[in-house]
Amino acid sequence: MRACASPREGHRGLLQRLTAGQRDAGDVSASILLHLQALLATRAGALPLHPDYGLPDLTDALLQVPESGLDRVEAAIEATIRHHEPRLKHVDVRCIGLRPGAVLAFEIEGRLAADPRVSIRCHTLLGPAGEVHVRQS
Repeated sequence: MRACASPREGHRGLLQRLTAGQRDAGDVSASILLHLQALLATRAGALPLHPDYGLPDLTDALLQVPESGLDRVEAAIEATIRHHEPRLKHVDVRCIGLRPGAVLAFEIEGRLAADPRVSIRCHTLLGPAGEVHVRQS
């Protein structure tokens, strides 16, 4: 039987993390950000097995009076994250501006459910064609 090659310095594979029973807060944060990217880029109804996964169509909300429309978009994003990302608690979503090209910018903040002392904050850009960009701030 061949021995597995040792992982690179500072990098542990999934198997090593699972067998060690440890999760680095950085690993969890990165995983959450990747999930938020996928979650917010998916429209509700796009996945037949999980029809409520993703954001609802926000077009109507954005066509209303800007202030109330943005409130509805913030609430929809927050509700979607609370429902589909159980690793985050105390989720707060704030619109931080409208960028050129009708790109909405949001700040999303939450605390790790496993360790409420750890906060995760990211900036999210929602584009007019449904594109989504999530980056840690």
